Amino acid sequence: MRTIREFAEQEIVLPDGKFEGFQFSCKRQPWSGLWFALIAIAAAMGWRRFVFLGPRQTGKTLLGFVIPLLYFLLEVLETVIAGVPSGTMAGDKWRENIKPVIEKSRYADLLPTSGKGSKGGDEPTAFQFGHGPTLKFMTAGTGDKGRAGFTSRCLFVTETDEFDKSASTSEEADKLTQMEHCLDSYSDQAIEFLECTVTTEGRRTWREYQAGTCSSVRLMCPYCQCWVTPEREHFVGWQEAKTLEEARANGHFICPNGKCAKAWSDEDRVVANVGGRVVHRGQEIQPGPEGEVVGEAPKTNTLSFRVSATNNLFWSMADIAEREWKAARDPDQENAEREMLQFVWSLPFKGAEEEASKISIQGIQARAGQTPRGHVPDSAVCLVSAIDLGRWRLHWVTAAFDAVGTMHIVDYGVIAVSSGEMAEEQAVLLGLREWRDLCEAGWGWKGVPTSPACAILDAAGGDKIVEAAYAFIDETSGGRAAGPNGRTVFYASKGHGFGQHKSTNYSRPVGVSERCKYIGEGYHIAILERKPPIYEIHVDDDFWKTWIHARVHTPAETAGSFHLFAAGGNDHLTYAKQLSAEQRLPEWDPKRGRVLRWVAKYRENHYLDGTKLCGVAGNMLGVKVVRGEVPPRPPRKRTQVKSDWLGSASGGGAEKGKWI
Repeated sequence: MRTIREFAEQEIVLPDGKFEGFQFSCKRQPWSGLWFALIAIAAAMGWRRFVFLGPRQTGKTLLGFVIPLLYFLLEVLETVIAGVPSGTMAGDKWRENIKPVIEKSRYADLLPTSGKGSKGGDEPTAFQFGHGPTLKFMTAGTGDKGRAGFTSRCLFVTETDEFDKSASTSEEADKLTQMEHCLDSYSDQAIEFLECTVTTEGRRTWREYQAGTCSSVRLMCPYCQCWVTPEREHFVGWQEAKTLEEARANGHFICPNGKCAKAWSDEDRVVANVGGRVVHRGQEIQPGPEGEVVGEAPKTNTLSFRVSATNNLFWSMADIAEREWKAARDPDQENAEREMLQFVWSLPFKGAEEEASKISIQGIQARAGQTPRGHVPDSAVCLVSAIDLGRWRLHWVTAAFDAVGTMHIVDYGVIAVSSGEMAEEQAVLLGLREWRDLCEAGWGWKGVPTSPACAILDAAGGDKIVEAAYAFIDETSGGRAAGPNGRTVFYASKGHGFGQHKSTNYSRPVGVSERCKYIGEGYHIAILERKPPIYEIHVDDDFWKTWIHARVHTPAETAGSFHLFAAGGNDHLTYAKQLSAEQRLPEWDPKRGRVLRWVAKYRENHYLDGTKLCGVAGNMLGVKVVRGEVPPRPPRKRTQVKSDWLGSASGGGAEKGKWI
């Protein structure tokens, strides 16, 4: 059997572009030979997952997606899965990238003549080729059963970052993970390729790269003979240019070795790339043409390989300088910088929003204080609880707030749901009753067991979960459950925002009405039209997730900060991982322009949802970081909040006749 390089150079004829009609050759992009050589030794190195990152206009899709897919389909004779974000993109990839390459090769007569998409009009689904193997397209929109019901040894995914978001109606893992389950029966013989333009640090492509071998190309400086990897900071000369022509003439790489720092010519760059060598994370190459590679490759099953503008010989240094010079003068600096990093240098963009929303697991764990688990700090003024509902588990969080808005996590935990032993809605209802028992027993506050003043449950999800949530509210006698020290008022809630079950944006009411009884900060309370009627809180999830992350960013001794109960080692690891499971990143929406969306880094985010609802409950009880006179609003009809909404709860609540 031929190697993938032999297959590519002997069989692939380029269907379009500058070299249309020419036989494929690794000499045009020397790094491609290094990439194919790594694939050839993968079995010996224990690699079965391949992550490829590269700039645009380098042949990235051809080399990272199309050729590997065709090699296993046509040479290895394997049935393969092509993973693409949408059916429309599946059609585009088939018609523009895959089919034209096959048509130019000697395998053209194997192309399918039947099947959806074979004639070029429809979105493709699955094609059986003339020699037997099948090419199966899977998309992010394919139903769970569609993904789980197909088996193959080989998966090839393009635009990987688009698979980050879990299916909002799915109770399984995210969509890419579901596709990977199609490989399960092949165990360590499975093969997986992931190709994508880098977007941000929090998205899947960069995470996969960092978790793999982090391989890159080292080039030997023609002057000092050290093996180096020039990056963006080593591309100079264009910055002082007053005109575009001057920038093109002066842009050049310098040797990253500080003792050398010699300027490279275009010829130097080409020669260095032709003689390039690969190093993995932690490795270096000793100086000289025959320099020895020092250090062992990381022990991982993922080969992650990155090339940048330094290695893209389709662009001269003048071309790179032109892009940099124009980007530096673009009125939209943030967008221009994003394009340069992602599309030219293969690096993730880190804007102000990304940095502001990024919290680390270690940073959360470091917020553990001295107060024991289950004890409310003496400085607290109110105690609240919240629970996130699921088919198999309920995640609850109890928090306390002091007078300046500092949030202290008193306790959290998981309640198992026996959905496999009884009706789902009944099992969830039993779990909610167990949580109510915890609230009634209370947590220690100045030596007295104290019930939360307000408790919120997330009533979003499947119909059975919602049914159980409403039944629970109904049986708490109008929304109250007696505790040893006052009453806990239970509310149902529904979150709105990108990534939620119905992906609905939060819409703030213009004013109170017969249905909307109160408008708060990032939420409002409405009467749900049912018998008996109940109060339901509609929450702006994007606002309150941002609010929670801002608490974690706030210095520990500052008003409005965030603290955890005392714990040792990694006791808070699960909680911290779930609290940091989502990151707020900018994306382009065709209808709304540039928007900020919460993107899931991890599937499990239940404690984030519970903590967010604790923040809402605290706000309902009057918790504020900064207090002051509220500017007068235009006159409007207002509805008085009756005392039975929040009750006379210990540690906080609404007094009769007061406005919240």
